Amino acid sequence: MKLYSDRQNYVIETKIKPNIKLIHDMKIRGLKDKYIAQALGIGVKEFLEVKDSYELLNDTYNDAMEIFCAELTDIVVLRALGKDGRKDKDGNDLPADEKLAFKLLEKLDSRFSVKNEIKQTITIESIIKGIAKKREEALIEVSDDEEEIEKE
Repeated sequence: MKLYSDRQNYVIETKIKPNIKLIHDMKIRGLKDKYIAQALGIGVKEFLEVKDSYELLNDTYNDAMEIFCAELTDIVVLRALGKDGRKDKDGNDLPADEKLAFKLLEKLDSRFSVKNEIKQTITIESIIKGIAKKREEALIEVSDDEEEIEKE
């Protein structure tokens, strides 16, 4: 029986290293960390701590995530272009999904990104207050001008 210096080394040697291919395959299929940890017989928090500290697991995990994201991107692009082979109830190909295509373009091409707009709420009350303020400023200015004329 091997003795390990701490719990993390025990988990790495007994749970992670022997199952590194399984972890990779599970992540490529899109399984959540919760289910991967459950399959390994450890807690999610412990799995994430080991992932952050053990380079082999971190690299394997990130590589699997890249593959998974690439596969999802392919699916989404095919759906946006209408080339995913989906059919309607009459057996006709479904057309391209223009909303999805536009969302993809917003993410991929800066020419299609939506600029942040500043929203302002204008109410009658705010307009009246603004006019009243301008009137007061004008009256003060006129009275100041009259005082200067009287002094001369």
